[in-house]
Amino acid sequence: IYLRYFRKVKSMPQRILQKTADIDYSQDMAIVVLSPPDSYEGSIIAIGQWIADPRENGHNIPELAFQVRDDWQGEGLGSFLLKKITAIAKVMGVPRLKADVLSSNAAMNYIFQKSGIPFTKRSDFGVISYTFDLESAPLSLQN
Repeated sequence: IYLRYFRKVKSMPQRILQKTADIDYSQDMAIVVLSPPDSYEGSIIAIGQWIADPRENGHNIPELAFQVRDDWQGEGLGSFLLKKITAIAKVMGVPRLKADVLSSNAAMNYIFQKSGIPFTKRSDFGVISYTFDLESAPLSLQN
């Protein structure tokens, strides 16, 4: 949770839960990984999503975020989710996605930097802000 929200969270505020759970699949997207896969009784072990900010009247860049359960870290789920969610965004005509990552989150920074998706980045106060250019991304992301 700390690597996603940049702080320790004892309980999740309602507004964050609402933003995460209420997905408008025309503006926002979320995909989950279940274990065991293809099971109605599976547990969610990872989620990848992008969320558009409705206050910006369509002029914003949707925010990309991932959460992987601690006991599934290092299994390639972050890379898998990035590939799948950016492929969906590309098909839906989303030109760019953005993500903020703690500079100390070496795993997520590595995934983003080795993704093959063109990006720009800037760093402020220990947070790296990525902007991914999906219009220039290779077509292989759609596979």
